[in-house]
Amino acid sequence: MQNDLKSAPGRPRRGPAQRLTLFQNPILEFCTYSHPLAAITLWLPLGLVCFGWPEISGSAQGIVARLLLALAGVAVWGLAEYSIHRWIFHFPAKREYSRRFVFVIHGCHHVDPQDARRNMMPLTASIPIGLAVFCTAWWLLGFTPATQFFGAFALAYLAYDVTHFALHQLTFSNPLFRALQERHRTHHFRNARSNYATLSTWVDHVFGTASR
Repeated sequence: MQNDLKSAPGRPRRGPAQRLTLFQNPILEFCTYSHPLAAITLWLPLGLVCFGWPEISGSAQGIVARLLLALAGVAVWGLAEYSIHRWIFHFPAKREYSRRFVFVIHGCHHVDPQDARRNMMPLTASIPIGLAVFCTAWWLLGFTPATQFFGAFALAYLAYDVTHFALHQLTFSNPLFRALQERHRTHHFRNARSNYATLSTWVDHVFGTASR
């Protein structure tokens, strides 16, 4: 496994034969890959079903409560996106095993940011995180409110992940997406300690890590 965390994040894109290999075991290696269709196929219908659960189940739910749960789901995802990226993905590892761990979960993306196979969170990571969030929300809120909260959370996550993939793989003429792309490039190529949020940019402003 290549694990040089100090490798320049702006190095030229690798060809298919030169892509980073994290594990010699092909099953473990495959588990580090993702694809937009895989994420969309799982999280879009699941998010919509969860958010529409009151209609599906016949449970009564007021519009104000639903709006608050939706806003909470989106806001909590924004905080989760930022927190995971800043304090886990960019953890200042000292020991060799922790450096390897950080490299596998995120450092490899900075070494080869254009590798489309690793521009989205693999299902092997997003599914356990999603289950943990839903179970916690169920415990705190009860089942029906938790499904609506989680539906908004899942759709916000999906919007983030698809956007992150697009910022690395596409060229935009739209001013909004060009600004998001330039902002994310700042994180990759100029200051990795800034612009941790990809889509929930407000969180960077709250924590003082926004950079142009």
